[in-house]
Amino acid sequence: MSSVAAYVRVSTDLQAEHGCSLADQERRLLAQHPEARIFADEGVSAGKPMASRPQGRLLLESVERGETKVIVISSLSRMFRSASECLVTVEAWEKQGVRLVILDMGVDTATPFGKCFLTLAAGFCELEKNMIRERTRNAMQHLKSQGRELGNPERWTSFPEHHANALDAITTLQSQGFRLADIATLLNQEGSVRPIRGEAWSKDSIWRCLHAKVQ
Repeated sequence: MSSVAAYVRVSTDLQAEHGCSLADQERRLLAQHPEARIFADEGVSAGKPMASRPQGRLLLESVERGETKVIVISSLSRMFRSASECLVTVEAWEKQGVRLVILDMGVDTATPFGKCFLTLAAGFCELEKNMIRERTRNAMQHLKSQGRELGNPERWTSFPEHHANALDAITTLQSQGFRLADIATLLNQEGSVRPIRGEAWSKDSIWRCLHAKVQ
């Protein structure tokens, strides 16, 4: 059995995004590490720790058993929730003789440069995430300051005012350069604007809101 493991993950919101699907990730990883065993978590949020993800847990168990010595991922965000989780996990793996390879960064933690670069990259990823959250909060506060009630309508066609409120939030984020899947993630994190169906926004529900014909 190969000692190389490749981990891929996609959340429901990102399944249709070009370059982020499980198949796209697997193709990239296997192109450079054809011997790798694939651990794939489909429809799993980045907010869950590895131990709480079905395939993530199996990967961690294979590390504990000494079966995995190299872990390959396409990007840092596919595996870790935060900079602290990343650095603590990688340090523990290093003590077990396990190295992490991140393709989009060209990082291999087996090298001094790789470990140094990973520390910097993880910190910048955390900073970017916090800045996005702050921008989302500011956008929501701006809408509320204009008297918008950000509610949870049952159907766009029956609640034109609620549709306008949700549309304001979405177009505000679009104007800041966010993609539909990113907007869905941000609105779910912020929580004050809810979709008309289900408990969470998705790329599809964002698209439906943008294209709904409300009288």
